[in-house]
Amino acid sequence: MAAQQDPPKQRCPEVQKALFAAAREGDVDGCRRLLSTQDVRANDVVHALSGGTALHAGVSHRAVVKLLIEDFRADVNARRRDGSTALMDACEAGDLEIARELLDTYGADPHAEDRDGHTALDLARWFHNLERQSRAEEVYRLREWRERYAKPRAGRAASIAALAAAAGADTT
Repeated sequence: MAAQQDPPKQRCPEVQKALFAAAREGDVDGCRRLLSTQDVRANDVVHALSGGTALHAGVSHRAVVKLLIEDFRADVNARRRDGSTALMDACEAGDLEIARELLDTYGADPHAEDRDGHTALDLARWFHNLERQSRAEEVYRLREWRERYAKPRAGRAASIAALAAAAGADTT
């Protein structure tokens, strides 16, 4: 895949910065007010560095997503400078509900690729593997601690084993 060039960076006017902040904070009324009364649109770049739109900024807030797409016709497949979409953001964050809503309700493109050729599914798998690796590392630390400091079948070791079992981690 040929490398894509970044579009030129431009400074965002204050109203676009305000829309970015409102979306990121989940301020539905603030987004509505800015989009209704100011010279800013839902698909405008509101973060100059990333090239993100209000949808990228507010993807973790279901009400903001709904407002931007349904009321102000935000492009569900809008891309940042790196080619990432709001669906990719939701997958990276592990927010399955918003990812499903973007796909099923708003028609997000699951095949869209970022500049590195990754799809939302690739990113979801990658972040899931990171979580699994982190859990495995934590189990290793528990084992190491138990071997070094704990008495067999007693005290803290039993408590740690019970906590690890409750978390579904293998401590054998």
